[in-house]
Amino acid sequence: TNTNTFTGLKQGETYYIKVVGEVGDKETEKIIEVMLETIPEANGNIEYEISWNNGEATVKLTTQREYEIEVSRDNQNYTKQTIVSGLHNKDIIYARLTNGEYAGESMQIQVIDDTKPEVEIREEEVTTKSIKIQVKATDTESGVQNQQYKYYISKGDGENIEEGKNTTGEYTFNNLEHNTAYEIKVEIEDEAGNKGEGNLRITTNLVPRAEEGIQRQITWSSNGTAQISLSTDTGFEIQYSKDRNIWTTYNGNITANNGETIYMCLTDGLNKGEDYGLKIEDREGPEVTVERGEITSNSIKVQVQATDKVSGMPGDTRYNYYIKENGEAEYRLIGENQANTEYTFIGLKAQTTYNIKVTTRDIVGNEGEGTLDV
Repeated sequence: TNTNTFTGLKQGETYYIKVVGEVGDKETEKIIEVMLETIPEANGNIEYEISWNNGEATVKLTTQREYEIEVSRDNQNYTKQTIVSGLHNKDIIYARLTNGEYAGESMQIQVIDDTKPEVEIREEEVTTKSIKIQVKATDTESGVQNQQYKYYISKGDGENIEEGKNTTGEYTFNNLEHNTAYEIKVEIEDEAGNKGEGNLRITTNLVPRAEEGIQRQITWSSNGTAQISLSTDTGFEIQYSKDRNIWTTYNGNITANNGETIYMCLTDGLNKGEDYGLKIEDREGPEVTVERGEITSNSIKVQVQATDKVSGMPGDTRYNYYIKENGEAEYRLIGENQANTEYTFIGLKAQTTYNIKVTTRDIVGNEGEGTLDV
């Protein structure tokens, strides 16, 4: 035949082919020079893109050349393929072009994740002594599956202190100071070791002031002591003190003497709100009203009414009845320590103006008086 194929040759080499033809007894020959083509190297001729899904990478390879693509994991055993899946961070594959018999120089492709995770912190619940947060980390490459969150907190006046770690993304900082701004930081690393962090500034709630948050009621006893009842609808515990040093949990009435100060505050068990001092004091005497009753030529009858708006009047209120003629300097005590609210002055002069005075005391001993001219 007039065709022939030479095989087993090396790419890129120059070969000389001699063709000898015989026609009758004549022989002719021709020598031609042929340079075999070189398979292009992979660099610059193979394009690739890496995509991630659930922590695994896929490499997709393409070429504009007329050759096929071969891939290997060890740079020795190659297979024809353009998509390689199931790869992880720092995995390496090798790719080259081939014409089916020969292959060009390979290129190395390494899967690298150098993108930090994004960390979002959301405030869940804030009290006077705790902060609860919810954290969500996203990483579109190697992922953060089963990675631990690390939680840090500080008051902004020092280094962040690591509080704890978990994989749930939910955390509560406890034993905090009320009405205080805290800096919170959460860190997490993706599967490739890239560290991402999120930051949030949160202020704890204020324990209410006692003056507005505690309702107070004072009831005076017949022995001159006061019973103080306290209540609150804030949900906090009430504590009280008589010296602002030793505080006691309120669980019933407080007994105090006239002139004492009772301090009170609200507390969450750890923090105290601004306290309030309640002065137990009654320095005003009762109001005494003296009204005229029956009058004769030698007697005057009076009725007395005494009220006290602070500590109140004792159950066995006693009265002192005084009288003097109009113009005299001093009153004369006629009826002393009387239990009755009616009293009759006798042995008086007819056609004479008298000044009458009645005194009494409230529960704590404040004196009040009332007068009447008859």
